[in-house]
Amino acid sequence: PTDVATDGDYALVTAGRVVHDPSGDPFLDEDFHTAFLFQRSGTSWNVLRRLNEYREDPTFEIPLAVAMQNGIAAVQAHRTDIWELTTAGWVQSPDELVTEAPGPWLSIDQGRFLSGDGGGSWSARVYQKDAGGVWQTAAVLLGKPRLEGSDDEFRGGPADISGPWAVVQQLNGEDDPVPESFIFQDPGTGFNPLPYGGMRPPAGATRFGPEVAIRWPDVFVAGGVEAGTYVFPEIPAQGIQLATRIQALDSFMGSGPATGFARSADLLLQHAWSYDRNAFVVNVFTQRDDDTYEHVAVLALKNGESLGQSISISGRRVLVGNNGNGLVHYFEIPANLASPAAIQDTFTVGNPASWWATSPGSQFSAGPRGNTRVYRQLNQIV
Repeated sequence: PTDVATDGDYALVTAGRVVHDPSGDPFLDEDFHTAFLFQRSGTSWNVLRRLNEYREDPTFEIPLAVAMQNGIAAVQAHRTDIWELTTAGWVQSPDELVTEAPGPWLSIDQGRFLSGDGGGSWSARVYQKDAGGVWQTAAVLLGKPRLEGSDDEFRGGPADISGPWAVVQQLNGEDDPVPESFIFQDPGTGFNPLPYGGMRPPAGATRFGPEVAIRWPDVFVAGGVEAGTYVFPEIPAQGIQLATRIQALDSFMGSGPATGFARSADLLLQHAWSYDRNAFVVNVFTQRDDDTYEHVAVLALKNGESLGQSISISGRRVLVGNNGNGLVHYFEIPANLASPAAIQDTFTVGNPASWWATSPGSQFSAGPRGNTRVYRQLNQIV
């Protein structure tokens, strides 16, 4: 799979190659993984360099993952490397990271990385630079023991970080199989390894996760077709509560479940199926003044093929990868976004007068009610 990350004029794209056994034995083939660093110049992305390449351990495979923000980047392969942008260019930083079983979820915010990591529990690890300039595993955020127990084949689950807050999805549990989302906090002395709080599926939910994202105070959890994405903000004096749901405009056809997220300061991107296009797309949402979310754009391919679920955004620039063919697609989101005007016939009365006449009980107004458009009758037949 191809993971992507972008940070201003720079981008990371993972890659792999296979060295075939000279005798032709496929079990002796060797896989190597790396990431390529790109820089944007004008309208083109140019390769700067290939970063460290590592041979995959066939007895303990680790998914490729990348994350970058504000001149700091992490590349996860057989081992995890940290890179920093200096006056001399991108330089590998010293690290003493301790990992267990990292999964494909790696994120960064405000100088700290979060990796969904755990072969026995749905836990996560925080990577942070210490006072001596060495990157360390600063905290292990403890999740529930897996329903299936512990195994070398298991890898960490979905997790995301936003400043001093993190969300770590619990797909199941040994004592409690119901999925839930754990919230962790750094009160100023480092992340507490125990959850600050959590969210469980609302009544009637057919799906809760596995994808999650956080842009504090909002936490996003993928829901089913009937619900779309759940939004849980922390409400003062009330705690973390379900406040609203996010659905694409064609969600009545079943595009609700999100299979990937990315977020910036003002945009939320959601990878989901579109029945209009018969393909996976990336839906773009902005937050309204009332804290609900408005669907304002769709990122899609002109050839009708699906976009992958690896998404990264920096400013208005978006990279999308992991669609199975090794391609990475680049988008620029316009600075001004608004929902398109509704396509409708206003049925103007008297233009010309013989065309349309108002009938009692036939006039309606439309208004939003959460995710539903409600039509209210203005005139009633007496």
